[in-house]
Amino acid sequence: MGLKMPKPRKRGETYYYNVDVPTAFREIARGSSCSVEVAGLRTTVKIGGKFQVSLRTKDAAEAKRRFAAVAVQAAQHYDSLRNGPARLTHKQSLAIAGAIRAIWMEVLDEDPGTVEMWKSIASYDARALAGQTNPLVVPTDQTIANDLETRFGPLIDAFALREGLRIDAVSRKALLKHVAKAMSDVAAVNSAKAAGDYGDSGGTDRYPEYSRPSVAPHRASTVGTITFEDVIDRKVKTRAAGKGGKPLSTSAINKFRLAVREFDKHRDDTDILTVTRVAGEAWKDAMLVEGRLSNNTIGQRIVNVGTVWGWAQRQGHIPADTLRNPLHDVEQPEYELRAADEKTFTMDEARTILRASLKETRADLRWLPWLCAYTGARVNELTPLKPDNVFEYEGDWFLRITTKGGRSLKNSYGERRVPIHPDLLKQGFVGWAHGHKSKDQRMFTRGGAGNVSTWLKEIVGIDREGLAPNHAWRHLFEDLCLHCGIPEGAKLYLTGRSGGGSAAMYGKSEAGLPALAKFLNEFPSYLK
Repeated sequence: MGLKMPKPRKRGETYYYNVDVPTAFREIARGSSCSVEVAGLRTTVKIGGKFQVSLRTKDAAEAKRRFAAVAVQAAQHYDSLRNGPARLTHKQSLAIAGAIRAIWMEVLDEDPGTVEMWKSIASYDARALAGQTNPLVVPTDQTIANDLETRFGPLIDAFALREGLRIDAVSRKALLKHVAKAMSDVAAVNSAKAAGDYGDSGGTDRYPEYSRPSVAPHRASTVGTITFEDVIDRKVKTRAAGKGGKPLSTSAINKFRLAVREFDKHRDDTDILTVTRVAGEAWKDAMLVEGRLSNNTIGQRIVNVGTVWGWAQRQGHIPADTLRNPLHDVEQPEYELRAADEKTFTMDEARTILRASLKETRADLRWLPWLCAYTGARVNELTPLKPDNVFEYEGDWFLRITTKGGRSLKNSYGERRVPIHPDLLKQGFVGWAHGHKSKDQRMFTRGGAGNVSTWLKEIVGIDREGLAPNHAWRHLFEDLCLHCGIPEGAKLYLTGRSGGGSAAMYGKSEAGLPALAKFLNEFPSYLK
């Protein structure tokens, strides 16, 4: 797929918000209008295949900030289209009428016009309320409705456009009457001002405070707040429960916690019951504008938050009849798949790294690159190793990579036993491992993976774009397994990938260990 990262675009010297309408909203959004505020000024955007509006700046940094704000407004517009017209409560209807009243009061405060003008306006408003704008027509419910719509409908339309509201027919009928009364009050107050009386009429206090109406989230309980962290904690507990339970790995737990914490920080809320698609879209756009994460990673963060939301629903925190997971409606950012060789060390890079590690005295830098190179293991599977994980069987030495003692593996195998390559034996790895005073002492620091990554980039100088230094060993190891004829099932077992099928033949018992050692003895030496 082509790389499409939403960002401010220049037209001449000015930056613009110019973004394709999400596929899911393309049909319902086409031809609609959205009122957008940019730098305190409002403009109406007519939407076609794109959502386009000037960001009113030539400064790149300011354009990024304004881009994110417009993205939120665009997402709210799409959300209102998807949800359909809103049914207003009585209080919401009065609040909107009060907000329209307040706009007119503010605009006319400095120059209210003349008493005669307001008498004429008040008379026209009164005839509209009575359905008598045409003096030859006998007032009926229909003439009243028509007159109210003609007189006050444009005020509601302008306000709804500005606020991104879609109001259903029943609510609009009641709102027209409330606005008519509010505008009658505008006429009375401004007539008094025109006559020199700026005294407080007290009219403003009659109206509820306005806030943009939205569909209230359905709560399973009104007691307390359910957070993403609560849901993850319960999932961790239930997954580990029972005989033979399959606990969530530490890496998975950390992955989910990182995603939900960043999401909550962005939306400034921790309550899972207030999550909306709009919040998800705004978070995605903010991450894209920031440019710190790849589009692929951004997509994964959104998926991870959506997964936890799904857990919350299954745990009973979100009603089962809430059919749509709001994060599933967030359109995933597109990204360009990198060629496999871009994510893999070259043989020259591998040799450079291993030669550099021979000169190091710190355990992380001395041994972790070699272990990664000759096992294909994830570096976070190796950093928890202890001396008692290094054992001998029928003359061959092995590493026991295990979930016991808090260590975590990514797949379902609770433990795998990986042969130690002859090159590591020659370098004295076994003697070094068993030279630790305590068999239960960690051989590497908890931050070993980060230490190695920093060392590779800053000291060794391996810092190619798209290359994940510690993970690149796995790709190279798998290629070399293919080169030297190690069976697919054995390769899957050694690297800890969930392949099923033939992979299940390996590692069931100690009887299979000599065959694994034989396979790895055929694995080529990097420095020969």
